[in-house]
Amino acid sequence: MPSSRPVRCAASRFIHVSCFLAAAVVLALVASTDASAPGTTSGPNVFNADVWTPRTKTGEIHLHGGLFYPIDASTASATLGTRIGIGLGNHALIGISADWAFHSKKLLEPVQSTLPGFKPEIVLAQVDAHLVPAMLFLQVRLSDKFFLQPYAGAAAGYEWLILDAKDYRTEETWSATYANWAWQGYAGVGLALSQSTRLDGELFYNGGLLGRDVVDQSGETWRGTVDAEGVGARVGLNLVYSEPSPRSVLCADLRLRVLVQGLDLDVVV
Repeated sequence: MPSSRPVRCAASRFIHVSCFLAAAVVLALVASTDASAPGTTSGPNVFNADVWTPRTKTGEIHLHGGLFYPIDASTASATLGTRIGIGLGNHALIGISADWAFHSKKLLEPVQSTLPGFKPEIVLAQVDAHLVPAMLFLQVRLSDKFFLQPYAGAAAGYEWLILDAKDYRTEETWSATYANWAWQGYAGVGLALSQSTRLDGELFYNGGLLGRDVVDQSGETWRGTVDAEGVGARVGLNLVYSEPSPRSVLCADLRLRVLVQGLDLDVVV
């Protein structure tokens, strides 16, 4: 006969967690009420005012493009991407990032032409490679006191390499997808164009060994891998975004004590 002890333990944990959450809510309400209560400053010419001020910055959106140089390849690939983050403070940012690197290689055959200086070619076969990383990132801005703002970050997540090939001579097609966990590290310098816009230039490193299962003609399964390690450079535009409405966000309680003594005003934050 099954025991009811695990059920009672689960119920007990649920009750404890519920009590803890209820107590936390009560304490938060009490603290909020106490923070919004007027101060008890004595004097006939003393006035208190509570002013709610929304945060000036919620996060940042980074749009970038550049070149990616795989270590095992001899040519560079064009890359586009974005980072969307939420601010953890004045200098830290956490969020998600996505990139797309594209490279195409063709097998060409020259064709005779009677036009001077014109050398047409026929595409016999073509291979397209798409490298798509999707990661979580953490970024730190080292300083914002100057118009040049250095920053650095690291990201980790999953990465896909999609290969599509076609032989136009035989009309045969082939496709394969390699995937695995991967990571990135980057560092750059931003040029402040305004309070909400920054022009960035950065160097980055991509590391990952992507693979897929391959079954040979005898039915045996092998693990095929592709090294996605490489370096690159990106140029991007960093945009700061804020909350749409002060009522829909958490606000900081800013208490102003205005001491009126004749024509002198002393404002204390």
